[in-house]
Amino acid sequence: MLRPAGAIIGVIGEGVYVSERATKLAIEQPATAKAQEETAKAQSELAKHLENVALRQRSRELDGKLFVKLLEGKPKARVEMRYNKDDSEAWWLANTIYLWLGKGLRQQWKRA
Repeated sequence: MLRPAGAIIGVIGEGVYVSERATKLAIEQPATAKAQEETAKAQSELAKHLENVALRQRSRELDGKLFVKLLEGKPKARVEMRYNKDDSEAWWLANTIYLWLGKGLRQQWKRA
């Protein structure tokens, strides 16, 4: 007959005797629980770090509607956007600004 790990092997007089395996498990259980808590905490911190790294790796984006709204009522001027020719992210941002400041795209999004 199989007994569970913590099964009582026998009762002799006033003493209760448990298996050696159950005793070992009872001793190791707190350490195991602590290690599991530490592991869960480390995994959570790692997930947060990876999320931050992923956010920094993405290209910057312009919230065009907010950009146009913030410029409303401000003085208008002609501008020249400069960027490094080998920097595709800078080109993308400059192009996005250009499109949002242009009449066509800005009018299209106001209607939406």
